Amino acid sequence: MSERNVEIPYLYNNIKNNSKILDVGVDRVGYTDYLLGMGCQVFGCDPCRTDCAYPIKFQDMTEDEKFDVVILLSTLEHFDISNKNVFDAQTEIDAINKARRILNPDGIIIITVPYGIGKVYGDFIQWDYNRLELVKNRANVKTIDECIFKCELINGYVEDWKLSDRVKTKDCEYFTERGHASAVYMAIWQ
Repeated sequence: MSERNVEIPYLYNNIKNNSKILDVGVDRVGYTDYLLGMGCQVFGCDPCRTDCAYPIKFQDMTEDEKFDVVILLSTLEHFDISNKNVFDAQTEIDAINKARRILNPDGIIIITVPYGIGKVYGDFIQWDYNRLELVKNRANVKTIDECIFKCELINGYVEDWKLSDRVKTKDCEYFTERGHASAVYMAIWQ
């Protein structure tokens, strides 16, 4: 049971029917069909996928088209980590600012990131409280909703995801052997 078990329902519960959506990082787990069934228009942006509307880096998108929702589902933590510096979040701040510029009035950004100990894990950075606050403050986001879920293990197996808080998740390590987060931050930003 990966973090998708809480991320996808969060996504569904926060998107209105008939929304125009930009999915940054492109759906890899099957939620697009559900969104299409809600009457949504879904456009993908991913430099690794030639089968999407925008097979480019999000940073390289023009700002001509406007969207009701920008989805950053387990994506933002993969943005430029070439310097392996967990204290520099300028790329993520720039991405949030860009997302806000392509939103329609009252549009939303849905963001999810692995949460716990701020640390580089291969090709991504797990966010911690300091990184989260840095991005929110520097990008001057308005938080509409936010929550943290923590994975509860019993005998080494995932049992359930439970609503948690920053204190109980501050020491969470990423489950590298399972390939998923032990805690996830989810939010609606403007």
